[in-house]
Amino acid sequence: MMRRMETAVAASATPVAQRQLIHALSCAGIELLAFARDGQTAWKLLEAHRPDLLAVDLELPALDGAELARRALCSYALPLRPAVLLMHYPEFAVPDADLLEQAGAVLVEKPVQMERFTAAIDRLRSDGLRFRPEECAGVDRLLDELGVPQHLGRDCLRSAILLCAADVSAVHSLAARVYPFAGESCGCTTQQAERAMRHAISLAWRSDQVDNQYRIFADTIDAGRGQPTCGEMISRLADILRLEG
Repeated sequence: MMRRMETAVAASATPVAQRQLIHALSCAGIELLAFARDGQTAWKLLEAHRPDLLAVDLELPALDGAELARRALCSYALPLRPAVLLMHYPEFAVPDADLLEQAGAVLVEKPVQMERFTAAIDRLRSDGLRFRPEECAGVDRLLDELGVPQHLGRDCLRSAILLCAADVSAVHSLAARVYPFAGESCGCTTQQAERAMRHAISLAWRSDQVDNQYRIFADTIDAGRGQPTCGEMISRLADILRLEG
């Protein structure tokens, strides 16, 4: 599933780089919501505007671009985890470059060239969301505690929970965003993903993990139904993942 890339917050300290970046975003068809000249301001703009993309220079006062990118990609502080484009001069080493790239950042050498910039945006769109190993391990632990067996439905639940942890608003678009994402991630259709998730939950609620199920869901499940819906399961575990992160 292609990642949405319609809005951006950008940050650069020099007037020349600012003009280049604003022009490149415009040519790429991305709306610039706000521009910052230091990292601290850029972080506040991320919190306020929740853009699809953070386009940032490595060399920034107050908070450098690498640390800003790390915060955006490797924490749950933002309701929406943006894609990150980090620009740097080749003679300057990017701190934790491997970690940032594993988390999904794309590094682009300066001076910014339109062809290079467009290729980076296309890569971010096609890569989609990436999830850190510790996030995946956290979801697996929660699913184990609930007694969800190894099954296509478990794989679909895992993908759906990770998406909703990375983007809080996704849980309000289950049919339009979450189930298609889960299906595509697991090599099945949207309808198959939803059915498989329901079946995996049903199997879990027949297991002996009653204490853990009550601890995690308490009285949030309809007593007449007895088990969570797909949406309730995804939303609850995504919330726990964000709180733990």
